[in-house]
Amino acid sequence: MDIMQDTMLSKIQQALAPLTQKKVFYAWRIDRTDSVALQSLLLGKKDAEFEEYQARKVFDQSYEVTLYSRQDEDGEQTMGNATCTIDPLADLEQQLEKTFQHSLLVNNKAWDLPNRVNEAYEAVVTSDPLIKENTEQAHQGLLATVNETAKTLTTVTVNSGELFTRFSRHFFQTSFGLTGTKESSRIYFEIALEKRTLPNTQEVLKHKKSINVAEAKLDQFIHETVDEVLSIRESILPTTSNNATILIDAEAIAQLLSPLMGQLDADNEYSKRPFIAADSMIYQHEKSSDSDKLTVTLDPNLPLMGLSTPFTAEGMKPQKARIIVDDKVMCQRVDHKMAQYLNKTANYIQGNRVVAEGSLTKAELLTLKPECIEILAFSSLLVNYNTLTWSSEIKLGRLYKDGKAVAMLKGGVVSGNIRENLADFRFSDAVEKRASQGYLGPRYMLINAGVKIAGEES
Repeated sequence: MDIMQDTMLSKIQQALAPLTQKKVFYAWRIDRTDSVALQSLLLGKKDAEFEEYQARKVFDQSYEVTLYSRQDEDGEQTMGNATCTIDPLADLEQQLEKTFQHSLLVNNKAWDLPNRVNEAYEAVVTSDPLIKENTEQAHQGLLATVNETAKTLTTVTVNSGELFTRFSRHFFQTSFGLTGTKESSRIYFEIALEKRTLPNTQEVLKHKKSINVAEAKLDQFIHETVDEVLSIRESILPTTSNNATILIDAEAIAQLLSPLMGQLDADNEYSKRPFIAADSMIYQHEKSSDSDKLTVTLDPNLPLMGLSTPFTAEGMKPQKARIIVDDKVMCQRVDHKMAQYLNKTANYIQGNRVVAEGSLTKAELLTLKPECIEILAFSSLLVNYNTLTWSSEIKLGRLYKDGKAVAMLKGGVVSGNIRENLADFRFSDAVEKRASQGYLGPRYMLINAGVKIAGEES
């Protein structure tokens, strides 16, 4: 992985030399990615550790080259770009020439690529040192934890599992002199369980993503999944409602925040997609006086978080900023390209979503309304990035009345609109980190507005 001794990188640069002499040539960018990944496919055995029926270890090294061209068209300068993944066994010059010709077929409005970094990059920890130092050893350690935990399970049958561990390093270089390196690590684990008294009709499949070993806590995750399996008993459909109250967890909050942050991107404005302008209120409709207010900071420098990075996609230093304060949008996110397209000042704001917590415990949240549904698991939470509407079947839920659990729920479809939801909501005082999703904020969110449930008619 030593860049200084990379002969392929030198060969690509040499092959690019003839293209740089062309009148319409503008710039090049080379991206190199090195990775090592291990995967274990597991089969459950009664009162025993998993049986590893398939194991893979994959090393990969890939190169991508992006070429930019500029030409005059009808009196205006246009810019084209095209990217190719290098085949190391094929002729380099032919691949690059073909890619350059493809760039000439694109006629975007011209913009200037950055020729210097706005500030020096921060030294950001973006990968787990354990996975970086010895990916295989880290993987085997996680596998041991999973196996030891599986042997202790007496009330459920372990059907199957999968463990995936990966470390990668990404390097980029541009013809304008920008260069940078970023490392990343990833852990993915899934397990399928069922009650032993059932003939494989109530299987629960859960997965967890993490980026470092210490926070993966796969033993705790397995026991939490067991608790969910054992909680499945005779369940009922939720009652149809056009104004329901639900409680969601940090994972779902993170999933809803992602498209909301997307509409604060200046690229949406330029592309004529829905966007939320600076000084706008983040919610829609009338704000409840009892509701919490949303404050979000984007921070690219938090250690071992999924959206931490020393540089943006353009190679600039990302900036930390409070982008929403008390429901008010403070600014858009403006990158180098959009600043030129929209005649705005670039701010390079991006990073992990740090959300200000609320003041109530989970138990207190559940007593705020006479009836509330806690969503324990969505079947698949789908969010429309344009309309900010969302929907999912309730894979497993719990019905509360006056703060007390009275029934388990399964089935029915819950839906809503994120900006309507923000007109009346409350956050918990407890905070949770979802590193792989780049989220640090309230563990629970009670939503009192904009939620509908299609279930059983009352």
